[in-house]
Amino acid sequence: MTDVLFVVTHLHGIGHLRRTAVLARACSARGLAVGIVSGGRPLRDLVLGPARLFQLEPWLRSRDESFRELLGPHDAPLDERLREKRCRQLLAILTRERPRILVTEHFPFGRGKLRFELSPLVESARQMTPRPWIVSSVRDLLVEKPPEKTVWMAEAAEAYDRILVHGDEKLIPFAASFAQTAALAGKLVYTGYVAETTASARPGRQHQSLQKAEEPQKEVLVSAGGGAFGRDFLFAALKSRPLSQAKDRPWRFLVGDNLPDADFQALRRQAGGCVQVQRAEPDFPERLASCALSISQGGYNTVVDLLRAGCPAVIVPYQEGGQSEQRRRADLLDAGGWLTSAPGGDSDPALLAAAIDRRLRAAAHPTASTRQAVRTALPNLNGSEVTAEILADLAAIVPPGI
Repeated sequence: MTDVLFVVTHLHGIGHLRRTAVLARACSARGLAVGIVSGGRPLRDLVLGPARLFQLEPWLRSRDESFRELLGPHDAPLDERLREKRCRQLLAILTRERPRILVTEHFPFGRGKLRFELSPLVESARQMTPRPWIVSSVRDLLVEKPPEKTVWMAEAAEAYDRILVHGDEKLIPFAASFAQTAALAGKLVYTGYVAETTASARPGRQHQSLQKAEEPQKEVLVSAGGGAFGRDFLFAALKSRPLSQAKDRPWRFLVGDNLPDADFQALRRQAGGCVQVQRAEPDFPERLASCALSISQGGYNTVVDLLRAGCPAVIVPYQEGGQSEQRRRADLLDAGGWLTSAPGGDSDPALLAAAIDRRLRAAAHPTASTRQAVRTALPNLNGSEVTAEILADLAAIVPPGI
């Protein structure tokens, strides 16, 4: 029997699957038998530890950032035949593995396009004897939705035993993006932020950059997560370099695999001698811990890595296709003095350069109030360990109603 079965589908970026992998490793470390059902594109360099991976076929992706149309391999449209095929696979895995705990990543608070397979999965789990605990794993902020959709989310959550919010209520309460939070009373648990734990990026190192000026020749690190949303941002960042106070430093661009090779090569050609352009590797947290400045988009995983590393950071939130989550997170953290938000910096290099200069000045000359605010508001970054502890406790007891 599997103790914990995670079900996750990343449709455009890679953050959902990477976060689930971190949680799976933490659960395995506590002695739990873990399985991950992945419904998105297979991902290079995914580290799962002892957890087993079940890949749904066909895997799916979104045609674009609107998430209105899902495609399979070779851009085959998602039709009824493919829906039924995936649904059968998912239910067969549930029946075979008989997990003590079923975790749906982001659903029912997102992934509405996958309701055709996730709603039957949850209902089948509820009918099992013995039935598993049913848990939702969700990030700190949601994309803004119409009121009728948030009502549906709250109603769908009635089938769940726990809602694990991977955030810190003191920093960003779930109610900041989900109006129906009161309906989740008794189920909602904040775990803290889920971060990769590395030797060079520990909580104790947070915001050392607010205590001393930059050291000469540390590099500026530019990154765009998996790269699917990053083209305009990366080229704008390159154009901002000669306009900023960081123009004399070495710059390194870390480009995710989802940026097309033609764009990757074009970025390389435009980069000068002091600019390195390379594909992203798993050492991103270690590089953050020693950089002079990070310039990035504002996805959950990237922001958590920034908070853990404590480096000066500028966030250019991705906002296309009605995506509000990155802008809201960046603005809230900017207001708290954690980083500088630069909305629109992916289309205006001068605006981005000005934000870079503001962050470098703030890092070199922090005010007393900024230092105090950072010391008193350190977020909980132990989300993977707390989540694993919660799931281990649930696995040891019988769900209610049995």
